[in-house]
Amino acid sequence: EKVSNRLSETDVSHKKASLDYFLHIWDCGGQPVFLNVIPAFLTSRTMFYLLFDASKHLNSKVDILWHHDGQAIKEGEMCVTTIDLLLQWMAMIHTSFSKDGLSNFPKVAIVGTHSD
Repeated sequence: EKVSNRLSETDVSHKKASLDYFLHIWDCGGQPVFLNVIPAFLTSRTMFYLLFDASKHLNSKVDILWHHDGQAIKEGEMCVTTIDLLLQWMAMIHTSFSKDGLSNFPKVAIVGTHSD
């Protein structure tokens, strides 16, 4: 119900009497390879949730993990820190909207996980 209320507050110039909404979720895993793919899916209505492991220091290297049969397997570390990767994603979002002339920048939420 809350999502429906928020969506009905959105200013959409092509509103119909009956409102139908679609929600597309893209889980990119944060790897740098996705930085080049995501701009193809951006619109002024895109919302980003950038998640990071808050139990680790922002200057720690990012782990390379693979999941197999419910088990996380650590393969190594990336050459970038958590803060570097967050800044790269924010720069990609800003750059993509600037160069395409989109005037409405998307909402970005940065969410720390694992902070029990």
